[in-house]
Amino acid sequence: MKKYYLIAAITAMMIIAGCGITGNFVKDTCEALSGYEKEECYIDNAIESQKTSWCNNLEDEKTRDNCYFKVAKVEGNSKICEEIQGDHWKDTCFQHIAEDTSNEKLCENIVPIDPVSEKDKINKDTCFLTIGKSKGDFEICKKISLKTMKNGCIKSIALSSLDETVCAEIEDSLTKDTCYKSIAQEKKDISICDEIGFNMIKEICKQRVTERLSELE
Repeated sequence: MKKYYLIAAITAMMIIAGCGITGNFVKDTCEALSGYEKEECYIDNAIESQKTSWCNNLEDEKTRDNCYFKVAKVEGNSKICEEIQGDHWKDTCFQHIAEDTSNEKLCENIVPIDPVSEKDKINKDTCFLTIGKSKGDFEICKKISLKTMKNGCIKSIALSSLDETVCAEIEDSLTKDTCYKSIAQEKKDISICDEIGFNMIKEICKQRVTERLSELE
């Protein structure tokens, strides 16, 4: 730690003195460190300069991938994600940039390790979910493979926009009916209740809307 502070102090004095600091000097500074501090030195320089070449000085693949991810996130550059070797950081990279830029097309680059596993589909589905809700676009929600998440995404957009026509896009009957019910109550429009398929929910819907309308009298 003392060595790190000493090198930092020398660097600061050189800046104050107006001395030019070359890439080799900074690299030598990082090389003079060890372990975690050495890795952080290279990563910090990669982020500050927005150059992945610094990441290549890292020996551990996972640490190097993490470095690439951080540079890609700062730049908002999905091309850098393609250079990442490990599946975890590559998928994480595409997901973060997709969500940060609201570009659902980048979600398609997230590849589940096991396509059959529901758990492995979460990152890709969450990517579509986040962007679909942020853009208020239920068509993006339809790209979600997990049915519960897909229906929840569409319902969320219907409720936030108070657009009962979006409820019709929900595949699950119960979720669709509760979607109509919530919007009917919020808009105080009893005609929307007629779209509900389950009679008990339909009657409850009409009762709640009638109660709300009576409160306005």
